[in-house]
Amino acid sequence: MEADDSYDGGGLEREGHSIEDLLVALEKHRLECEQTGKYEEAELARMRLEQLRQHEERSRRDALLEQQLAERMGVEEAHMLGLQEFNNIWDQKQQDFESHANSLQTTLATRHKQEHQAQLDKLRREVEPRTPRWSRDLLNLRKIQETLAKM
Repeated sequence: MEADDSYDGGGLEREGHSIEDLLVALEKHRLECEQTGKYEEAELARMRLEQLRQHEERSRRDALLEQQLAERMGVEEAHMLGLQEFNNIWDQKQQDFESHANSLQTTLATRHKQEHQAQLDKLRREVEPRTPRWSRDLLNLRKIQETLAKM
């Protein structure tokens, strides 16, 4: 049972290739025990092999899960940073748009007032100083009215 003597509980924390070496040595020991007729020792070695394999599988699965979790967290963080950057840019563009729209509205209101005032001034200049031009029919009717009033 030389492989079992070299095995200790803390030995499971060794690097991956050392555990594989240990598994190979333990399997070799189990086969030697079966060939020499030490079946109880071979059964014990088989059980140790099974335990080691299960532990190794669990360790690899846990390491893979940790790696996937770390990757997912990195992706989520990158996504959140991208989303935050997008939102900041969007907010800035929205502020720029609002200020531009307000300035356009102010400019348009000012121009509208100026044009309205200019139109009112033009109408006052052109319409008010004119003397009315009476139609021929109106002038004839007034003459008839004057002559009838004299009679």
